Amino acid sequence: MKKILILFLLLGCQEPDNSCNMALVVSDASEIQFTPTGQSSFNLEQMGFTDDYCFHQRFLCSSERKFQGYEVDVDNDYYLIAFDEAGVELYNEMFVKTSNLFLQALEDGINDPIGVGTNWTLGAAPTVSIASALASSKFFYLKLSGAQASTDYSFTFDILRAISGTGQVNVYVVDQNYFDTGLGSPLGSYTLVSDTGQFDYTGVATVPAYIAIEVFNTSGTTSATINEFDLVGQPDSQVFKHSLSLTPSDESMCDKFVTFKIFNGPDTETDDEIYYSDSVEFVSVWENSNSSGRVVIQYRSIQNFAGLLYDSTSEYFSIELEGRFRKERKVTAQKSLELTEMVLNTAASVKKQRKLTLDDVPDYMHTKINLILAHAASGSVLVDGQEISVEESYEEGDRPETYPLTPADVILTIKDYYKHNVI
Repeated sequence: MKKILILFLLLGCQEPDNSCNMALVVSDASEIQFTPTGQSSFNLEQMGFTDDYCFHQRFLCSSERKFQGYEVDVDNDYYLIAFDEAGVELYNEMFVKTSNLFLQALEDGINDPIGVGTNWTLGAAPTVSIASALASSKFFYLKLSGAQASTDYSFTFDILRAISGTGQVNVYVVDQNYFDTGLGSPLGSYTLVSDTGQFDYTGVATVPAYIAIEVFNTSGTTSATINEFDLVGQPDSQVFKHSLSLTPSDESMCDKFVTFKIFNGPDTETDDEIYYSDSVEFVSVWENSNSSGRVVIQYRSIQNFAGLLYDSTSEYFSIELEGRFRKERKVTAQKSLELTEMVLNTAASVKKQRKLTLDDVPDYMHTKINLILAHAASGSVLVDGQEISVEESYEEGDRPETYPLTPADVILTIKDYYKHNVI
């Protein structure tokens, strides 16, 4: 089986052109390990004086798999495509793309593509002049990325108005449908009463997508230059998160070795391959026995960590490993006071720990496991359903140096089992 898999990987995971742009970042803490296209994965690498050995991550095919990547200030689309051992395509879906809240830069603003009126002169300081009475400019649109429905936002502005007659500058918040069709009503509006200030938008049920700025002239000539229009608290960089989840049993992946690849389009013939995985084994049955054991580690954080992006609603990622989480020990501590004729206990504590023992895995898996356990500092880690904290070091076992896999064990503390008695 080993040689057949090696042949498949050499044929199906060839080292493609290294010239494609790889803005997407995939974390080493991801459930499934991805290698940048053009670099050798563990199963493809050739190391001197080292045994040739393949390793395949294993998962129950009935358990959900989550995938995530991100890129900064680059707005691309990516596709997750999966293949079986014969190279038959099993899955082809675009990642769901979301963004942190971000207001488009002035120089990237656009004129209303369907509206009527005078175009703005675009650039770092967009400007427009309206000389006809009762006429207006087109909307100058700034895209609002990552906004959510029923959320309040605040904007600051510096818009210089030169008015020889009578006129005004209006600001609207609109959704995507209004931008596309001009139909419906703006979600919110504001008429500038001074050239600088702050506009507070009160959220409604529809997701806001754009800020639209309009100059309206009553008589004479009204002109305006937008020097600045910012979202209060806008991040320095726009981060696009690409995420996807699938259940292998729903995609005909059970009892198969499956290779995942990330492309910048849905066509494997014409689009660029960005990342690939070594083949992953999805099994229908993985039972604990005296010769085998399945350990499930779930993890999430309350802040971005190790290249994974989180928010308050983030679900657990999960990996499955060959090993055991069984051997228990108790750690006790006491304090006492020595009196004239007796020793008095003043405090005592008991905490419970368990030993996590893992079977042979390659270096990248040890890195992955350490990054996962480190989530306990800023989030939550569950091992076989028990929340743990990490107080002791992760220890890799010994193997001959020519053998590229090693076991490991670590003592983990059961987080909610700490008993402390004090007088």
